[in-house]
Order: sequence, then structure tokens, then C-alpha cells
Amino acid sequence: MRIPDPDDPGRARYGTRCSTVLVRHADGRVLTLEASISQAVTNGQIVLTAILRDVTERREAEQTLRLHSRIVENSEEAILVTDARERIVSVNPAFCRIVERSQADVERQPLWACYSGSDVDLTRRRHGDCVREERFEAQFESEIQLWNGRKIWLEVSSSRLDFPGREPLFLS
Repeated sequence: MRIPDPDDPGRARYGTRCSTVLVRHADGRVLTLEASISQAVTNGQIVLTAILRDVTERREAEQTLRLHSRIVENSEEAILVTDARERIVSVNPAFCRIVERSQADVERQPLWACYSGSDVDLTRRRHGDCVREERFEAQFESEIQLWNGRKIWLEVSSSRLDFPGREPLFLS
């Protein structure tokens, strides 16, 4: 195998720059374009390639996701998402404050990691009902005993979230 000589004028040299630009369409809409511009020098000739891709919808979706994330993170309402196997998928800071556990302590743990005593069985039974039902929504008030023995009253609204090609999640 021959190692190319970096000073060889016939050797190809490449460079690519990417950036995002805002442009106004003829109909007045503002589009977000991702521009990738590549330069290659081969045998002394400069070859430029430009690829423009409309990323307007992706950027708008990213902004919406950031907004929803901020809403969940800053909500005073506790939010808990579990899977069909009774594992905690996600919680927000309000949930952590209520159950007096950190996000790292509860995420990916069994749902009952936050509860103790007979409330473990009740929580598992209610979650099981949600898993079995095609469309499940529930609202109830309940006094529960936390993992540390403290008792609190909760008002809970639960619903099943179905996604095409994915197992359902459960929002409480």
C-alpha cells in the first residue's frame, strides 16, 4: 500500500462546512435550511458541492419538544411514566419532591420502589388494571405510605399512552 505524498499536487484534498441558514420562500414563509458545502481539490481543480436540505419541520418539532420538556420539568404537578413491566421510565422534579427520592433513585426501578406496606399491592393491582385495559383512564384519591414510612394523600389521574410499533406507556 502506497502512502500518499501530502505535497503531491494530484492528491485530493477535502473540506466540508455545515451551517444552518434562514431563507424567505417566494410565498413569504421563512424556511430553515441546512447547508453542507464541500470542497475538493483534485489535480489542481477545485470542485465545490453544495447540498441544501429543508429542516424547518425538524427544527419546529425540536422547539416543541423543548417547550414540552420545560413544562414537565417546571410543573408543580407530579408526573410519573411507567412501562408495562411496572418499571419507572420517567419522573419530573415534582414527583421526586413528593416521594422524597431523587430521579436517579427511582428511574428504571420497579414502580413500588417509592411505596411500602400494603400500598405496594394496591399500586401493583392498579397498574395491572391499566396494562390489561385497551383504553384505560382512572382518577382516584388515596392515602399511601412512602418507602420511608411517611403517609401522604395523593390525587392520581392515570392513562394509557399507546404508540404504533411500541409497547404502551402509562402516565400518572
